[in-house]
Amino acid sequence: MSNRIFAIALLLLLALASVHAHASRQANQWLRLIAAGQYEQVIQQAEAVARPERLSASEVHMLCHAYARTKHYARLQACLDRFETTFARADRESVLFGLDDAMPAILLMRAEAAIDLGRYDLAAGEAQRALDWMARSGLEPLIAIDSHATLALAHAFRGDHAAARAQLEPIGRIGRSLFKDDYKTTRALAQGRVYMALGEYRQAYDAVSSDRTFKLDAFLDDLFSGALLRGESNWLWQELPRAYMLSRALLGMGEVDAAAARLDRLLAHPRTRQNGEIYWMASFDRGRIAEQRGEDAEAARHYAHAIEVLEAQRASIATEANKIGFVGDKQQVYARLIRTLLRLGRERDAFEYVERSRARALVDLLAARQDWGPRARQAEVARLLQAQRSAEEAARRQMTGVSEPRDGGQTIARLREIDPEIASLVAVSTLSLAELQAMLAPDERLLAYHVDGDELLAFLVSARDLRVVRNAAGDLANDIRGLRQAIADQAADVLPRAQALYRRLLGPVEPGDDVRKLYLVPHGPLHYLPFAALHDGQRHLVERVAFAILPSASLLRFLAPRRADRTPAGALVLANPDLGSRRLDLPHAEQEARAIVAGMPGSTLLIRAEASETAFRARAARHAWLHFATHGHFSAEQPLRSGLLLAADAENDGRLSVDELYGLALDAELVTLSACETGLGAVMSGDDVIGLIRGFLFAGARNVVASLWPVDDLATADLMRRFYAGLGTHEPAEALRSAQVAMLRAGHAPYFWAAFQSTGR
Repeated sequence: MSNRIFAIALLLLLALASVHAHASRQANQWLRLIAAGQYEQVIQQAEAVARPERLSASEVHMLCHAYARTKHYARLQACLDRFETTFARADRESVLFGLDDAMPAILLMRAEAAIDLGRYDLAAGEAQRALDWMARSGLEPLIAIDSHATLALAHAFRGDHAAARAQLEPIGRIGRSLFKDDYKTTRALAQGRVYMALGEYRQAYDAVSSDRTFKLDAFLDDLFSGALLRGESNWLWQELPRAYMLSRALLGMGEVDAAAARLDRLLAHPRTRQNGEIYWMASFDRGRIAEQRGEDAEAARHYAHAIEVLEAQRASIATEANKIGFVGDKQQVYARLIRTLLRLGRERDAFEYVERSRARALVDLLAARQDWGPRARQAEVARLLQAQRSAEEAARRQMTGVSEPRDGGQTIARLREIDPEIASLVAVSTLSLAELQAMLAPDERLLAYHVDGDELLAFLVSARDLRVVRNAAGDLANDIRGLRQAIADQAADVLPRAQALYRRLLGPVEPGDDVRKLYLVPHGPLHYLPFAALHDGQRHLVERVAFAILPSASLLRFLAPRRADRTPAGALVLANPDLGSRRLDLPHAEQEARAIVAGMPGSTLLIRAEASETAFRARAARHAWLHFATHGHFSAEQPLRSGLLLAADAENDGRLSVDELYGLALDAELVTLSACETGLGAVMSGDDVIGLIRGFLFAGARNVVASLWPVDDLATADLMRRFYAGLGTHEPAEALRSAQVAMLRAGHAPYFWAAFQSTGR
């Protein structure tokens, strides 16, 4: 497992100095709670304050610190903004920790949160801002040491080890003339975690051990005797990370037995679990030791415990990009567990963890939706939703992973009774294999892939059984890139490349000719593969079976057919919008749109200036089909800013971006993106894809048809006419298949039809 994982969570508490003499009684109480690690109590008390604007700067600082420790990043950012505003009012006499200038502490907390979320450039920038601020306004040694350490970690995690190592010199220099134990401790730990991030475990051990104020064995004795819990020994939330660092360094140095003994002692105490960062890392390390010793069952148990805490921490991150960034750094925990479960013959459990290993950002977002709209018994639904959210918040603050509901599940049971759809979203979890199989018809299969280093796992799920095939992944990304380039060039080697990929991906799990529908769940580079073009030696895959793409098998739960009591109007078609340049005009797309509307009663056609973002927002919710015949824009660097180009007006700029889609509420059976590269998205580290498809699914679409590369205008118009003609008698995936096969048999090369894929139900 990469060294950055272990250092991310070791951004320790600033040593607590004296509180200003004029600090309030409430601030003193909160300070004691923070020292004891009771962050959830600080949050509860702070959020219960009748007039939160009356909180002092020190109280806001402590609240921000509590949010940071409980990984509640959305509230943390808002809290830090508020802290900065409070600080700007010159409310300095109550600043926490005796600081005369709180701005560096604000910047440092932002930097530490960015590291947690895998946003290392942002972390480096915020840490450098903190250092620059202190250079102008005066040095705060404790914050300066941690700022240098945070900057070093950001450099190390993005691969610049030389820049990371350069921060060790100022860390060692700061506070050398001061004799407070706090400075020695903070300096030793900062050096230790930088060395840990660099994988230099002997240096890390020596650095942490250089703090003579700390003795690991004495700390463990105090921990188990209860002295720490009774307040007889200070800094539980500093000493515990330090004890873990020494254990981790021993493991890195190859002293496995000594590391195992110390990790066992740490994990055995219930208070260790309260520090979720330490708990998941210690559990993971203990699992690796068990796996190394051939104790697979024990290893699986430790890995599963680590994942519980990781998933609880992820649930507190409010945005999709952040969810993916946070979980992506921990993917090897899932990978280790999946491999271990397969060795144990627990294939069903392995599949379920493959499903959980996908960052599940879309599922999490669907579950967190607040804009449910008018529904029956809305007041009671709102009350139950609030009760459920409160229970989830309490569990999250405890950092204990998934906990049993305090009401015995009565809240969810009542929600299921009065509104099953909302209940399924609020009580979100990945589908178990049994639940998934119950959703598959006898002639349907789901094929989920998982790329783990050099190994490719394929899970073929039917309503009755599960098959797992392990194969060599090879250079999958390069092979997919080669096929796409050959298709774009209409080269002679398209067919051999398509056959080679078919043999690797589908040959070992041959679905069989009795399969009528196939759900494909890609992983990693497979998100960019035009599956329709794969060839078994006799036929293309699209000729054999209708298939749909799913970002995750759990998505099936949220793509139920439209309710029978609601029948929206026909299609809303936006075509050839006026984008201010003739070279961007799409005359064939306009012809395509007119043909679609002519065959679908109740439809609305908007072209040129009328095909605006404003018109879409006003009309979209009233239609069952949404069709865009326009240009699309994909940004790998900023995937949330990818979008469709529509006509601009005084109200909107005409770019319908992914992040804007998350604020919409649609009820669309089908969204067709007849545009360039609309199916693309950036595959993030947790394997979620951020793109237009994800945005429309979250907004309420059940199926999305989109393209993987820039498409030919005339050929696309022909394909779309055939596609919509088939929708009268077929589901979207089957209608698309029929249109593509017709194009294929009319002599068109894959470039003209294989770009389009159906995602959804």
